[in-house]
Amino acid sequence: MRIPLIDLLSALSGALDLVSPAVVGHHRRVAAIATALGRRLNLPPADITDLRLAALLHDVGAFSLKSRLDALVFDTNDLDHAEIGWRLLRALPRLERPARLVRWHHTRFDEFGDILDDPRTLLLGNLLNLADRVDVSLRRDRDLDTEARAAIRRIGMLRNRSFDPEALRALDDTVSANDLDPEFWHGAVRDARCTADCLELSLGDDEIPVFSRAFSQVIDFRSRFTATHSRGVAAVAHALAELQGLPEDIRARLLLAGDLHDLGKLAVPTEILEKPGPLDPREAEIMRSHAEIGERVLSQVPGLEDVAEFGCRHHERPNGRGYPRGLAGDRLRQPSLLVAAADVFTAVLEDRPYRPGMTLDKARSLLRSLADDNDLDPQAVDLLLAHTAQVDEARRQAQDEARLQFTAFARLSAA
Repeated sequence: MRIPLIDLLSALSGALDLVSPAVVGHHRRVAAIATALGRRLNLPPADITDLRLAALLHDVGAFSLKSRLDALVFDTNDLDHAEIGWRLLRALPRLERPARLVRWHHTRFDEFGDILDDPRTLLLGNLLNLADRVDVSLRRDRDLDTEARAAIRRIGMLRNRSFDPEALRALDDTVSANDLDPEFWHGAVRDARCTADCLELSLGDDEIPVFSRAFSQVIDFRSRFTATHSRGVAAVAHALAELQGLPEDIRARLLLAGDLHDLGKLAVPTEILEKPGPLDPREAEIMRSHAEIGERVLSQVPGLEDVAEFGCRHHERPNGRGYPRGLAGDRLRQPSLLVAAADVFTAVLEDRPYRPGMTLDKARSLLRSLADDNDLDPQAVDLLLAHTAQVDEARRQAQDEARLQFTAFARLSAA
């Protein structure tokens, strides 16, 4: 299995847009603006590719900073979210250098002399900063061409301080050449502007699980109550698939499905995720929407169609009483049923804002009851209960590792 990296990042970027109405389209627009600036400077294709990839996820570290994210307001000296973004992205395959661009995308140009990094990387980070500032400065309820020129005049006053004069000249030249068309401002990501180098970049079998594990942190770290959940679900689903003797390629897809099954929860406000009591009908509807949203986002990526199905149907039930589609019987494939059982098993053992985690004996009793009512697949539950110690050990190891990573992340966020 090989996954085109630009397609994967574009889809994940769209998922990040769901966190706040203020962010919708922002990452794609910044990617388009930054790419145009890189082309204007005649940068090598590899540099343009890194710039585009960084732009698609540049505010990923801000999703624990919801109050500021709502307004897309980050002070120039507020580097927390840039540092967090770098830490989240640097372990992802093919994103080590783009992660460094994210790290510097709110650092002022006149501070670069104190930073030990490649000068070209710092220039690209500054281009990303400039593209970000341009997009945030635009008032989209007015004529975009007029707004762009006004925003660029305002930004030009920061020459030699916040922005590299070379980057500002590229911005001036881009506008003077009348390159700014509606498609540009609306941030078409995969178009003629995307270099061949960018289009051909893909992840292989050994890289995709590393990527999905790291991105599961972006999903889970929004709440301390779910900080290790996806990793636990992935481990349990994979263990069940091994015990059932499913083919290796299906087991690999189940690991990805577990890591990304809650991708749609990026669209659920933190106050709902962490509400200490029952959800009201409106909140419950928002929470339930995450399954359909996640499947829609992942199914856009060529090669991840099965992953989208296996992971994002984890709230469907064999008796047809699940959501979002009420699928039942043979309309649910076995890997989806394994993820559903893994999700319930992992969730009930975890503390949540409205209840403490269950003991293992109570979790076993609950799963048996759900299987008896056909709310979970009886075959999947029988397998889990027959090998509870082995499956639970896999869950514990995965969640312990994720917990250490979350503790480091939380410490940085609070600093």
